Amino acid sequence: MSKSKTLRNTIIGVAVAVLVVCIAIPMFPNLFPWWANGDPENPPVYTIAPQETLTSEPETEAPAEPETDPNVPAYVEPDTGYVAPTPAPTTKTPTTKKPTVTKAPTTKAPTTKVPTTTKAPTTAAAPEPTAKITLPDSIKAPAGTSTLPGSSGTVAAVPAPVNGEADPRAVLSYKMNAVEGYFYTEQNAWQRPFGFNKTFDLLAQFIMMFYDTTRVRFTYGGHDWMVQLWKGQYGFMFLGSEVGVYYLPEGKGSKNAHYKAVPDADMLNMSTALFNFGEFQAKRPYQPYWWCTTFVPGTLSKNTNRSQLRLEMVIEMKDSAMGDAFEAALTGNGFALSGKNYADCIKTGFDHSDVYARSGAKFAINWSNVKDEGGKKYDHPEVEY
Repeated sequence: MSKSKTLRNTIIGVAVAVLVVCIAIPMFPNLFPWWANGDPENPPVYTIAPQETLTSEPETEAPAEPETDPNVPAYVEPDTGYVAPTPAPTTKTPTTKKPTVTKAPTTKAPTTKVPTTTKAPTTAAAPEPTAKITLPDSIKAPAGTSTLPGSSGTVAAVPAPVNGEADPRAVLSYKMNAVEGYFYTEQNAWQRPFGFNKTFDLLAQFIMMFYDTTRVRFTYGGHDWMVQLWKGQYGFMFLGSEVGVYYLPEGKGSKNAHYKAVPDADMLNMSTALFNFGEFQAKRPYQPYWWCTTFVPGTLSKNTNRSQLRLEMVIEMKDSAMGDAFEAALTGNGFALSGKNYADCIKTGFDHSDVYARSGAKFAINWSNVKDEGGKKYDHPEVEY
């Protein structure tokens, strides 16, 4: 026999043996339980467990009555004369609830109020007019008027408070005067800590702001001051004007310097009025500002030509010395001294565009076409009065 056949038979035999063992081992305890328990001499005795008792009781037959012999007399209990007493029935004494005593209703005597003497109705006082800033007699408007016509029927920049600015509502520091219909920035606007520089103006057109500006720079009291004016298109929906007051320590200011907004102590009193094609739009009240803004709904006829807008303003320096420095900067930027005095400009309007009038430390300015520093003008047609 060949080696391959021998190997094959061996494998088959081993497989059969393993199969037999696998079958026999499980069956061994069932076939020989006594052997599986380890005691072949005394195999265990298996008892059948009793069936579980039914939960229901089995039926039981009634016991059969014993048969009685008719010939045997029935057993009779002998009479001993003893009669067992019948126990008295146990009766529970009824628990009687105590009757609840009902109190007689206490009737309060009706309290009659003494009739209060009715006062005669007091007629409501007429609402007081909005308080106005008290101004020197030289620049007060005639009594009974809050806005004054200019030389062409327009309204002059009269420094008077405006109704509606007490409204506390604001969105991103922008507030609305619902009475007069314009928007403005509150004093502590979020822009204040950022100050201002010329780069901001160069980037404004990229956020849809097209405006003219002029920077009035001068030195006074250890600071280099900059009073900057703006007017133009702000976004797609608003026309507006701005006046900002900034400074740096003396010697730090320049055309390209980054100026800081003045603190509250150095804010300047001012008032502004905005005109579009000679028609009055809105004015801000005369009070201290570091940034005086006015925005009204509208659009320019052409973004590159802002001459349709005009800004009239009143601004007050701290003293005459500061006024001298400011006036020199105004003329250096191209503003001319008006032919009308300060009081007449306030009352009846200016005689020409890009002029100013002075009274002590106070200035009335009419700005239309003056360009930024350098005494030049924009190439805009001048608006006729």
